[in-house]
Amino acid sequence: MATKKNTVAGMLARIPARRLYEVMLWASTSGLGMNNYEMDINGETRFARDWFSKNQNRRLTVFDLGGHEGWFSTIAANHPNRDLHVFEPHPASRARIQQLRLEGIHIWPFAVGAEPGNATLWDHDPAGSSDASLFREAVTHVGMETVGFPVEVVTLDDFCTKQGIQKIDYLKVDVEGSERAVFKGGQRMIQNGIDIIHFEVNGKALLDGFSVDKAADLLRGYRLYRILPNRLMPLNKWAPSTEVFRYQNIIATQEGEKSNGSAS
Repeated sequence: MATKKNTVAGMLARIPARRLYEVMLWASTSGLGMNNYEMDINGETRFARDWFSKNQNRRLTVFDLGGHEGWFSTIAANHPNRDLHVFEPHPASRARIQQLRLEGIHIWPFAVGAEPGNATLWDHDPAGSSDASLFREAVTHVGMETVGFPVEVVTLDDFCTKQGIQKIDYLKVDVEGSERAVFKGGQRMIQNGIDIIHFEVNGKALLDGFSVDKAADLLRGYRLYRILPNRLMPLNKWAPSTEVFRYQNIIATQEGEKSNGSAS
């Protein structure tokens, strides 16, 4: 039986206005906190700075997986009492982080995944781009020749065991499609309790079967929010707009814990 929504959908589909609809799709998803890559505008920088400011009096253990050029590490390094671990397997990107000369940080050349081993990090720019991924398909879409770098893969749980780390306070994950693998290899630390898990979801997530719904499954006991420029949007109730594979940033906090961000 046809509903009003189905009838309207059918009528709209008859109108040959593809470009208009694509603009409308971009506008609507942008209003839901997607499509914006600028950390200073999309709310990422605001959230991170506010959280570290509100936790000035605590000793913090912070992990930055996929440090790239060090924007998040720079914010975290301003905290007066923190243990900061930055993981950047791309040699050129790692060198740029080292050039920042941030005091008292640990910079590791490892990729983080579901199992320990060896892999190839792929990029289309030997100088290091934000697209570098363990999935070659993640960088071939740009139409350029790919460059591979051999890397060692560690799991979050194994690394923390070897380093004697009992708890992570802030886990930032920017690994271009390997988010699912990171969470699978870090289940012990995740279930031990991490105050903030900050990660991306975009089209590359499909390469490893990752999604917001899969994140909720791997982050049991956590509440999910999408970062907006001035607030957090709760994702506790699934909706079609939840699983749109456009660039977006998600915050996960333990149930019952405050996210230190205003939720809409």
